[in-house]
Amino acid sequence: MNYNPHSIYDIKKQLENKKLIPQKRFGQNFLIDNNITSKIVDLMDLKKNDLVLEIGGGLGGLTSKLLDTKAMVLSFEIDIGFIKILKEEFSNYNNFILIEGDFLKNFKTNSWKQYIKENSRVIISGNIPYNITKEIFDCLFSSDFQFDIYCFTIQSEIVDRLFALPKTKEYSYISILSRFNRVLKYKFNIDRNNFYPIPNVTSTVVIFEKKRLFELNNFELFVKISKSLFLNRRKKIHNNIMLSTLLSDIEKNASVKVLDILNVDKNMRGEEMDIDFIVKFSNLVYENLIPVLSKYQDSPYKDR
Repeated sequence: MNYNPHSIYDIKKQLENKKLIPQKRFGQNFLIDNNITSKIVDLMDLKKNDLVLEIGGGLGGLTSKLLDTKAMVLSFEIDIGFIKILKEEFSNYNNFILIEGDFLKNFKTNSWKQYIKENSRVIISGNIPYNITKEIFDCLFSSDFQFDIYCFTIQSEIVDRLFALPKTKEYSYISILSRFNRVLKYKFNIDRNNFYPIPNVTSTVVIFEKKRLFELNNFELFVKISKSLFLNRRKKIHNNIMLSTLLSDIEKNASVKVLDILNVDKNMRGEEMDIDFIVKFSNLVYENLIPVLSKYQDSPYKDR
């Protein structure tokens, strides 16, 4: 690289030369500890045939170390100024692809899947901005595509929500979806002084590893039910289902029927349901939908 992305002096000089100011809304706090960056990359144990999606290339500190592993790196960057820097620094790398624009929009197009090679692992990594952490996790964990490894640097308090157990205030549908066929591992904290500009929070590195833990009849239905159960934390499970805008009328009716089959107290709240129950509940709802949906040729669940 033409500058040291882990040097405050070089970062300030680069920003000044490019007339750039770190944007809080994009979570532009750059990790300035070279050893910690290396440690994060080592956690992923990348191989040449791997594909890595990097959320937010920024000034290229993590990007450069990912490229050194020889894995194919797809770096998503929304800031025009940093896009220019990434092009200047890495355009001559044959294992670097820059995807310009908003990560969430680009991810949903699925165009990035064209770079997946046969038998290659697919990994996603990045320093996730606090203000869009929920949106990114919602997008990733609601997707039926499972990465082999998810390696993120996130605000430490978000970790509490990921590890949250039923009947706690931090427990949510993200707690449920993140655990579906994944094992979450806490790795280490990063002091805020290791970033420039210095954020107001401590960060934590976490990894999700793909592991088959549950069998589902229909993933889309499982996601909709999980979200519906937490639409309003104060409402009972029955009310959340019936008021859900995510579920169709026939899905609502099937869900209520399954509550009766399972002899579930309809006054319970979603936060009391663990993932084992929600998987079981979702599968039974799907089974009760089959006789009805089979009548409709355009059923969203037909032949899945």
